[in-house]
Amino acid sequence: MKLNIQKFAVTKSTTFAESNLDATNNTSTLKITVTFSANNQTTYFSSATLKCTCNGVTQSKTVSHPAGGEVKKTFTFNDIQHNADGSKTVSWNWSCATGTSVLGTVSASGTRTLATLHTPPVLNSVSFTETEPSLLNIGLSNDVFVLGLSKKQYTINANYYDDARYSRLTVINRYGLKISDQQYVFPTQNIDVLNTNNDILDLSVVELRPYIDRTTTPNIDKLNLKYKLYDTKNGTAETQYLDYSYLTYKNLTLTASAKRVGQTSGQVSISCNGDFFNGEIGNINQSSSYKPTIKYKYWKYEDTEPVSYNNTVSTGNITISGSTFTISSLNIGSTTETDNNYFDPRYSYRIKIQVSDNFTTIESPELLIPVGEATWTEFRNYVDFKAITIQHEPIITIEEYEEYTGEVTSSSNKALTYNIVKTGYTPIGIVGVLASGTRSSYINIYAFSISNDGTEGNVNIKNTHGSSSLVANDTQVKIYVAYIRS
Repeated sequence: MKLNIQKFAVTKSTTFAESNLDATNNTSTLKITVTFSANNQTTYFSSATLKCTCNGVTQSKTVSHPAGGEVKKTFTFNDIQHNADGSKTVSWNWSCATGTSVLGTVSASGTRTLATLHTPPVLNSVSFTETEPSLLNIGLSNDVFVLGLSKKQYTINANYYDDARYSRLTVINRYGLKISDQQYVFPTQNIDVLNTNNDILDLSVVELRPYIDRTTTPNIDKLNLKYKLYDTKNGTAETQYLDYSYLTYKNLTLTASAKRVGQTSGQVSISCNGDFFNGEIGNINQSSSYKPTIKYKYWKYEDTEPVSYNNTVSTGNITISGSTFTISSLNIGSTTETDNNYFDPRYSYRIKIQVSDNFTTIESPELLIPVGEATWTEFRNYVDFKAITIQHEPIITIEEYEEYTGEVTSSSNKALTYNIVKTGYTPIGIVGVLASGTRSSYINIYAFSISNDGTEGNVNIKNTHGSSSLVANDTQVKIYVAYIRS
């Protein structure tokens, strides 16, 4: 008799998969997949218990084995604690009492060396200095935050491992405080050193500006922050919550307006109001009789805006009420046309107003000052233009020219010629004539014209008196020539 051993053989395997490699908590996850089957088409069982143990933790699952099939189950072991250096080797085993003569009790055991975890960084210290220029050298300590104004430069002292390097730092708030959307990430371009084990890296960053939401935290008298450091291998380290003193700065606000004083006076009236910080920071005191500095600048609409504010409002024109400043209908400019600060009614202007305290500066939007008189007025059936110009010169103009008649005997005719050249204009025609002088009543003027090249005006005259002559240098004839801008 020949025994078919292959018919009664058992196939089994154990596979492993690692995940959730957590360098911060020094833990990982291991998945163990158990597979076994009878090497025939008839062995089966409907219910048995499969037990799997890893690192001293046992899990159980109910399994079944169909005829011609197999058993396959996965067990997940979370939060396996690694050694201090990140290494870890675990013992494992599994077994299943199948209750069949072919399979009997199926089992396997062994050890598994897990991936060595990254050693997280050690955050030794976080320090900072004030960099906001207005807060320097005023007797203010570096560990005091001026909410809404401070710009703190941070220095991080940390150790990094496993060839990791600095990635980012978040600043975490407590008690409903908010700092720049809950965190500030350092720009990566600040990093120019590749760190190796035990290297210490100092990094700096500016523009951390915390503030307190008083609607949710009305009784907080300290600023509470903690810092969380990330390295390039996702290792982290963080501090405890730290308490800092703070002061609150009230930002400047400004509302402004401007208009002409009358249409043609050459002056402009400006008004403005707003809020300012009415208190004390360091050795700077802006309470009591303090007034912010208010300046203005102006320029013609088509000109380039000046860089500087060269005009300062006298403090006597500024009214203070608590933390509010006001300027009401202050006339600026001159009524003298030749002065540099005369707001010419023919032009429109733009004005800006600037307000400064010891800490910040704010400026108004551009305030438009229109021309002093309307350039046109629309009526129901016509439009009345003040003037139509090209480059500030009239499009159509009229010039006057005069010539003496000289001697003209009774009932005689004479031609008069005028030099009518006007630079930048082309003559349209003679639109009027006028005789003047002692014997102007003798003159009949007719047949007036302009030469083809536009340089001469010509008129004919006749002495209509029956017996008297026109006398030299006694009687004149004026012509009025209309021009259009070339």
